[in-house]
Amino acid sequence: MGREVRRVPKDWQHPRDRYGDLIPLFDGDHETACQEWLDNCILWAHGNHPAQEDDFNRTIQFYWQYSNCPEVAWDDRGGHMYEKPRTDLTHYQLYENTTEGTPKGPVFETLDEVCEHAAEHATFFGTNMYVSVEQWRLTLGAEEERP
Repeated sequence: MGREVRRVPKDWQHPRDRYGDLIPLFDGDHETACQEWLDNCILWAHGNHPAQEDDFNRTIQFYWQYSNCPEVAWDDRGGHMYEKPRTDLTHYQLYENTTEGTPKGPVFETLDEVCEHAAEHATFFGTNMYVSVEQWRLTLGAEEERP
């Protein structure tokens, strides 16, 4: 199971469905994802998308045949974490990303806190192993945040 750190608001509560189960969500916001999809579609239409350098992909006429249309904004089946871009993403949370993504721990103020929590409570990328705080720092990029 893959792991990633996502930026979230201080008081973030990942949504749940009517049965109380976490709803897998893509990272980021729907508006940005749709704009990126549209930009890629335009590149494809003009023959300038990087994926079109591959011989097989040159035979694909429309971008939506290469990449599905953007997901729904959000409903009880999933979507993106946010509807529009946000400026209050000041905290961090560990997520699994084998599905669209569900949290694997609480919200933390720093990446170091995420790594400390992960070392005790999260298995490492598709294994049954627990690894050190330092290994989580290297893997999740927490070393880059330190002064």
